[in-house]
Parts: sequence; structure tokens; C-alpha cells
Amino acid sequence: MSSRSKNTSLNAKYLEYLAKYPLLTKSITAGVLAILNETIATTISKDFKVSKILNQKIKHPFSLKIPLLALFAFSVNTPISHYGFILLNKLFKNPLSKRDKILQILTMLITIVPFQSSLIVAFISIINMKPSIQSLTIDEFKRCIKQVKLSMQNSLFNVLKSSWITTPIVLTISQNYLHPNLWTLFSNLVFFFLGTGQNTFLKIQAKKAREYNAKREEIEKEVKKEVEKKDEKNDELRKDEDQLKQDENGRLDTEVADALEDLKTEKE
Repeated sequence: MSSRSKNTSLNAKYLEYLAKYPLLTKSITAGVLAILNETIATTISKDFKVSKILNQKIKHPFSLKIPLLALFAFSVNTPISHYGFILLNKLFKNPLSKRDKILQILTMLITIVPFQSSLIVAFISIINMKPSIQSLTIDEFKRCIKQVKLSMQNSLFNVLKSSWITTPIVLTISQNYLHPNLWTLFSNLVFFFLGTGQNTFLKIQAKKAREYNAKREEIEKEVKKEVEKKDEKNDELRKDEDQLKQDENGRLDTEVADALEDLKTEKE
């Protein structure tokens, strides 16, 4: 069997599963794309983790974040997109007029997009917590809530802004060229490429920041050591000066005492 026929067979099989099990197929696809996103971004940015196996340090791109992101894409993000697009297509039935297409996009932008973006920001803020969640206690829960609120304030608008720019383009292409059952897949694929690029850029920037901070700390330590050495040297010099003064004072006292003794002897 030629490679072209194999690819055709795989495509046909994938579309068959997509027709039979639409949500499951989309969720698995999204999970795989999430794994690839994090792995590719980590590899390109060389932001590797280090594990010790048999006393050997091994660099690799894998971390706990990868399965967590895959789980989120599989169980949360994709079902929202899947049922969201189903609802949109029920509200605005084919054939869509230009007005219907615009209203469908606007409805998406003010409902599904903010909801998904909020969940994504909240989830990523939790898995990126430093230190990570230590236990299932009230204090840890409060810390999670505090972290989520902070991320919502700092990151949500930027995520929304990016989605509000990209989503209309994705949905316009979907409306005109794709079957509704493929909208979620196309959306996931587009955001996979955009997300991988953005993730790679952020990892590179974060790595540079860590390296800069590490170098700065190293220089500060060296400067501190030099200052301490200088202070120690100054202390030694001060001690030597004090000792010289004491010796000089002692010598002067001795000379004065000898002179007085000589005068006393002469008088006698």
C-alpha cells in the first residue's frame, strides 16, 4: 500500500470516528495537540526539566503540566467548544445570511469566548502556582483563590483581546467553508499553532529572565564577597593602626618615664 493510500485510509478512518463519536474524537485530538503544544514550546525554547536517573542528570521537555493541560483540553475546553458550536448552529440555522453570520460571531464573542478564556486563565494560574498545591486544606484553597483572582486581574484581558481578534477570523472561515462538525477541530488547530508560538515566546522570555536574575545574583554575591574582603582588610588595617598607636604611646610613655627618672637622678 502506497503512503498516499495509507494517508487517505487514515483520514477516512478519522472522519468515520468523528462522525460516530464526535465529542470523543475532538477531545482526544485536543488532548494530543495540548501535549504537542507544551512539548514543542519547551523543546524550541530549550527550557528543559532535569531529572536524576541512576545518578545521571537527564534533560527532557516533560513535566506534570503536560498531562494536566491535556486533561483540561480533553475534559473541559473541547466539550465547551463542541456544545457551544452546536448551540450556535441551533440558534442560527443554515443557510446563514450575512446578518446571521455576524450575529453568530458576536454571540460567540460575548458568551463562549469569555467563559472559555476565564477557565483557561484560572486553570493555568493554578498549575503554575509557586509553590504548587501542597494539600487539600482551607488555607491552600484560599491561596488558590487568591492566585486565580490575581491572574484574572493581570492576564484575562490580554487573553480575551487575543481571542476576540482570532475568533472572528476562525468562525468566518468555518461558516463559509466547513461543516459544523469540523468547527471545533479547525478552531483547536488554529489555536494550537498560535498557542504554540505564543507559549514558545513566553518560555524563551521567562528563561532569559531567569538566566538574567541568576547572573545578577551571582554578580551581587561576588560584589558582596569583595566588599566583605575589603571590610576585613580595612578592619585589619585599623587594628594595625591601633596597635601602632598603642606601641607608639607605650614608647612615648617609656621615654617620658626615662626622662623623668634621669632628671630625678641629676637633681640628687
